[in-house]
Amino acid sequence: MPRPRPGHALQEFARVLQNGGHLLITDFHPVHTLYGWKTAFKRAGVTYHLPTIAHTKDDYQEAITASGLTILEVAESLVGEVPEGYLPEEMRHMYAHTPSCLSILAHK
Repeated sequence: MPRPRPGHALQEFARVLQNGGHLLITDFHPVHTLYGWKTAFKRAGVTYHLPTIAHTKDDYQEAITASGLTILEVAESLVGEVPEGYLPEEMRHMYAHTPSCLSILAHK
């Protein structure tokens, strides 16, 4: 089954963004799927696992430029840069040099 691509969402973002406006996309880094990591959060003692779609950095960049936006900056933060308390310390140290977050700033 083909994986969904971010093109439709980016086209809609570009459509509603005012001329001269900025779009900031942040997502868990696509490398997470290689490690089998899943996005999860807890509320009232229940753990919720969110679906993870492995959009690559290239998928995002291609969709952004295809929507008519200009990419200004691409940043990849590392697991070791995540503030204390957000991840288990063992994970922060073991994967310190592994990408954590992908951020892309674009302009219309």
